[in-house]
Amino acid sequence: MQNLKIAKLGFVLSVLALVSSLAVYGGISSGYIGSTQASPVVGASVLSTFVPRLTINAVDSNGNDLNGMYVTLSQNGTLIHSNFTPTSFKLNSSLVYTVTVADYGGYTFDHWSNGSTVRTTTITISSNAVLTAIYRKVGSALPQGESILTVATVDSSGKVLSGLYTSLWQNGTLISSTDSPARFLVYTGATYQVIVTSYGNYTFDHWSNGSTDPMITTNTSSMADLNLVAIYN
Repeated sequence: MQNLKIAKLGFVLSVLALVSSLAVYGGISSGYIGSTQASPVVGASVLSTFVPRLTINAVDSNGNDLNGMYVTLSQNGTLIHSNFTPTSFKLNSSLVYTVTVADYGGYTFDHWSNGSTVRTTTITISSNAVLTAIYRKVGSALPQGESILTVATVDSSGKVLSGLYTSLWQNGTLISSTDSPARFLVYTGATYQVIVTSYGNYTFDHWSNGSTDPMITTNTSSMADLNLVAIYN
């Protein structure tokens, strides 16, 4: 009889121990999965991907901020975003982008903070970066070896037409674009391609030199090369 009581007591103690171990194990499990202890492992902060940001500023030759300069961001020739300085864009660190700034008012683009004098610059970033466009006042002395290429658009009677899209290219790369009448900063003696487009009631007819191709090649070595006129009908 005594042995039977001892056996029953041992069985009860074994069951209690098993229940206790299951409770403890369950508490640890629920704490690991559902509590804040688990958040560093499965939380969004661990899974999130950093996206670098490119900030673009514009200043004059004295370093004063110029707000409102038009900026475009393109990728593989396709416009992605546009805005006015100061502005910033989030970029995919695995892609190559092109950034172009336009002239406005009494200021014309001179160079980038990285030294490039071409207003369309290519950039790839893996961390936050800042790019600054430096402008000079229109009419101020040009940098040595550079010239201003002008493109006028007129109708068959010689009347000036404004607002016709005009672009400047070199070796298949878009350098700059704006509406006519256009002014582009170029290297003297270098070869460029200028393209004008038709719009509304105006259709391109020919250049003043007789060419009927809307794309004209110029080497900017003479006044004729630096002053182009597109005639529309």
